[in-house]
Amino acid sequence: MRLKPLVILCLCAALFGCEDKPTEQAEAEEPRPQRPQDVIAHAHARDAVGTALVSAVKNGFRRAELKARNMQPPAVPDEYDAASPTLTVLFGANNHGEREDCGCKANPLGGLTRRATLINASAANDEVAKKWWGDGAGTKEFVVVDAGDSLFKNSTLDKGHPDAQAQAKYDAESVVQALAASPLDAYNIGENDLVFGTNELKRLQKIGDIPFISANLLDAKSQELLFPGHVVVERQGLKVGIIGLTKVAPRAKDYYSKRKVAIKSTDLALEEETKAVGDVDIILLLSNLGMADTRDVISAQKGKKPAVVFVSNSNKLTVQPEWVDGIPLVEPLSRGKYYGRVNIFRKGSEPLQYRNVAVDPRRAIQEYRRGWSAYVSARKQYWNNLREIAKLELELSKTTPDAGLEAETQKRLKSRKAFLTRESKRVESRLDVASTSLNTAAGELMTLDRDLSKDAKGDDWIETNVIQVKLEIPEANAERKILDKREAKRPDASKKRRGKK
Repeated sequence: MRLKPLVILCLCAALFGCEDKPTEQAEAEEPRPQRPQDVIAHAHARDAVGTALVSAVKNGFRRAELKARNMQPPAVPDEYDAASPTLTVLFGANNHGEREDCGCKANPLGGLTRRATLINASAANDEVAKKWWGDGAGTKEFVVVDAGDSLFKNSTLDKGHPDAQAQAKYDAESVVQALAASPLDAYNIGENDLVFGTNELKRLQKIGDIPFISANLLDAKSQELLFPGHVVVERQGLKVGIIGLTKVAPRAKDYYSKRKVAIKSTDLALEEETKAVGDVDIILLLSNLGMADTRDVISAQKGKKPAVVFVSNSNKLTVQPEWVDGIPLVEPLSRGKYYGRVNIFRKGSEPLQYRNVAVDPRRAIQEYRRGWSAYVSARKQYWNNLREIAKLELELSKTTPDAGLEAETQKRLKSRKAFLTRESKRVESRLDVASTSLNTAAGELMTLDRDLSKDAKGDDWIETNVIQVKLEIPEANAERKILDKREAKRPDASKKRRGKK
């Protein structure tokens, strides 16, 4: 996997950023300008060079991101039987209450009827199935999971008009009925799913008869779990434990307290639930924590770790998995526009260890871009401060109280200079941090030019496939009938508020 634009980006960073602030220099180095007028000229020159390099690097980012978007994960090696994975898992998340396609003007995607077709196609062994899933279709047994945030649009619906709330609840009923019409082994409770409280959520669970799980969602009074923390299913001759985690820090601070629920520490919840799952062959984790917090939890986890983590709440699209300590994390964007499948191929190693550990090129580029932006901002502020200090020094050197400069004005200029001097020290520290972060991101970026599987210790392999739910995918009949029947009786909150029938 090679991306030449990435190398260019790293080289530009070196050219742009080396020795941007005063440090202890080697004796042979040319001394930096000391006179105020020279500092001003030097800062202007750096700005001109920096602006040109920033423009070049932005072009490099665009080229690299475009190329990364079209990159495909490596194919399953010949030593694995691509048509016979050890375990297949189909996954969704972040549906946000959508029943049909997203309605986007450009490239509309999604729909629960098409999701159902993809689930059915995974069990088929024909050309239609291979068109959407490629090799590996035809697995008669598989696990189906949803990582959460799929029932409601957002976590603020309860603040809307009562008619709009009633419509949202009706639509959620449609979603759970459509989900229940296809296999679904576990549904992880997400932040958005709790918008109307736990009683509404339990009502929806009863309607759909879907296994809702969360290992850290507690009743605030009793401190007992409101839903099972896990389920265990048997597929393809394996016992599979599925654990769920709900987001710890909701967008509104009082979101959980108003709903009379509490959240257990994710580290403790995951540790206890992993033990409670018992002796299973494979553990799957459904995490509503978002990608960043999930990474932290997996890094901190001790003992047996999940084989793969399915994420919701950050609404990211993982063309290739994000890896943490050899564990792949995947997420299928939002609004049901993408649906995913993973095939796990085992070679008998225990614990499970993948040999195709890799860096997601899009995430690596994004991390580098963030580091670059922070570095450029700190660098620009640092040199702007030095330039302003130099200007103040020139102004103070040319005038004295005897020459007509009022004492109050001189005091103000000295105060401003002192402030900028202190600020420069703070920015210098910020520049150090930004430079370190940039170097770290650049190091990860450069790993894209080498085969990380050579460093992997395991013999297992995981194949991920997150695909667009295109409108050309046929709609499943059972789900179509359910949605059509409910749509005919669907309340229109907007018409009701306008007094229309």
